[in-house]
Amino acid sequence: MPLGLLVLAVVTLLIAMGLTQRVLDRLHLTEGQALVVVLLMAAGSFVDLKFTLGGAPWEVNLGGGLIPLGLIAYVFGRADTAVERWRSLFSLFATAAIIWGIAHVTDFDAGRTPALLRFIDPLWLFGLIAGVLAYLAGRSRRAAFIGGSGGVLLSLLVTDLLARRAGMDVPVRLGGGGIFDGSVIAGVIGLGLAEWVGEVRERISTGGSTSTGASTNAGAGVRAGTSAGDSPGNLPGGPRGGQAE
Repeated sequence: MPLGLLVLAVVTLLIAMGLTQRVLDRLHLTEGQALVVVLLMAAGSFVDLKFTLGGAPWEVNLGGGLIPLGLIAYVFGRADTAVERWRSLFSLFATAAIIWGIAHVTDFDAGRTPALLRFIDPLWLFGLIAGVLAYLAGRSRRAAFIGGSGGVLLSLLVTDLLARRAGMDVPVRLGGGGIFDGSVIAGVIGLGLAEWVGEVRERISTGGSTSTGASTNAGAGVRAGTSAGDSPGNLPGGPRGGQAE
C-alpha cells in the first residue's frame, strides 16, 4: 500500500475514534466532513485527469491534487483573522521555496546520496521536511496544514513548469504518485506538530499558575472549554491570533 494511503487510513481510524475533534474544530470541519474528504482523497488518488493547457500536457490527480487544493482553499477562507491568512500564505510560500531549493541542491543518485538518506524516498523526505517547516513558518494549526500540504504541491508544480520552460519534454503534474504521498505526509506532520505544541502550551498556560483560587478556576474553565472542542481563543480572556490556533 502506498505510504500516502496508509497515512490516510491511520487518519481515518483516529477520526472514527474521536481523537481528532480538537484539530477538526480548528479547521472548521466536523468528523463526518473530514471522513468524506479523506475517503475522497483515497479513492481519487487512482484517478488522473490528463489534458493540454498552454501547449503543455498536464496530469492532475483527483485525490492528490484537486481535493487537497479545495480543502486548502476552504481552510484558508475560514481563517479567523487577516493575520492568520498572511501567516498561512507565508507558510505556504516559504515551505515551497525551501523544498524547491533542497530538491535542486541535493543529488539523490544512489551512488552519491548520503547513507543516512538512502533508506527513504526523496518525496517522502520532502514531506517530512515540509511538515516541520510548515509548522515553524506558520505556528498555527491551519497555517501548518496549508503550508505543509500546499507547499509540496506548489514546489513540485513549479519544478515541472521550469523544466518545461527549459525545453524538457515532461508533463506538468499536480498530485499523484510520490507527490500524493509527500503532500499527505507534510500536511499531517505539520498539523500534528501544531496540535501537539499547541496542547503543551495551553496546558502550561492554564496550569502553570495556581497560587490563587481565581487562577485555578480560570484554568479549570479553559480546560473544560477546550475539552468540549472550543478554541481557547474563543473563551473570555483566552489567547488570540497566533497562539497555535
